[in-house]
Amino acid sequence: MKFRMAVIVCCLGGYAMLPTAIASADTSYSVTDLGLLPGTTSADADAINDNGQIVGTTYLSSGATQAFLYEGQGPMQKLSTPTASRGYAINNSGQAVGDFNDRAAAFAADGTPIPLNGLNPQFQSSAEAINDSGEIVGAVFTNSSVLDVQAYSYSGAGPAQLLGTLGGTYSNATGINNSGQIVGMSYLSDGERHAFLYNGSGPLQDLGTLGGPYSGAEDINNHGQVVGFAAINGNDNHAFLYSGNGPIQDLGILPGESFGHAYAINDNGDIVGNSRDADLVWHAFIYTTGQMFDLNTLVGPAPSFWIEAALGINNLGQIVGYGPDATGQEHALLLTPVPEPTTLALCIIGLLGVLAHFGQRRTKVRSAVQD
Repeated sequence: MKFRMAVIVCCLGGYAMLPTAIASADTSYSVTDLGLLPGTTSADADAINDNGQIVGTTYLSSGATQAFLYEGQGPMQKLSTPTASRGYAINNSGQAVGDFNDRAAAFAADGTPIPLNGLNPQFQSSAEAINDSGEIVGAVFTNSSVLDVQAYSYSGAGPAQLLGTLGGTYSNATGINNSGQIVGMSYLSDGERHAFLYNGSGPLQDLGTLGGPYSGAEDINNHGQVVGFAAINGNDNHAFLYSGNGPIQDLGILPGESFGHAYAINDNGDIVGNSRDADLVWHAFIYTTGQMFDLNTLVGPAPSFWIEAALGINNLGQIVGYGPDATGQEHALLLTPVPEPTTLALCIIGLLGVLAHFGQRRTKVRSAVQD
């Protein structure tokens, strides 16, 4: 009975998860233009939760920024007033974080920015990520007269916890999972910058590089897998994956390109980011089942947008990012996996068979429950 119920759940409510397990060159995506807020000229989508809620930033012609929330249908909603706000992350409870007037902030349900009381309001700060427990991480200036910035963790009570550095004067936390593991980037004492992992106590763990001078971690999933970027020489980055032991793994770049950057990873191990070709054109990618694919080749024969960057991915395989339309105007975009017809057909056939059998045994099951 457990197996039959799993099939029902898969087909009725979760078949969108299937493409993440079988993503390949045959997987396709539908593209949704999230639009623009009135008076804005461009937008990018930074993060998406498992409920399909999206946060990001729109840009005015004046250079001002406006954080937004998109909830799956209808127009974008403003978060705060159009002065200087950005939306960076959202958890599965719908709690969004970012910054407002150069200060880290959470956003209330009505869009009102809420300063983080655990940070000194005199100094600039940002909120980069939030987990499902509401723990927020980011970076804060600790001295207004010199460049002294530290990664922090804030749980909502008391002062924020400063995480220190790898020996230099700068660190920034960019990702946190539900176990409280934190990743980001920090300067070393010699001025180079390296990706770090923080496991809740002790010093930051230096994740190293791919042979070049620098690296940076962007995201961590609930299995402790870390993604980011690392130099392979003085000028070129590759996307990397760290799986909890050994050195970071070079994920490479798209064919014919020289520069790559991984921004997000979901709990299925699917990784998204972007890569740059010799003509300085950016291509959003997904890395799955050991291969990297250009998302522009997976969105149908006549896409309306060129997808430059994929910045977030949820556990259903939905991807958010940005790209220009035919006029060059940059829009926030949502990519949703389209189930392969054969997979969906088999799922429906299996469901019909299960329902038929379930109907025959309905009386017996009801009787057993009543007893």
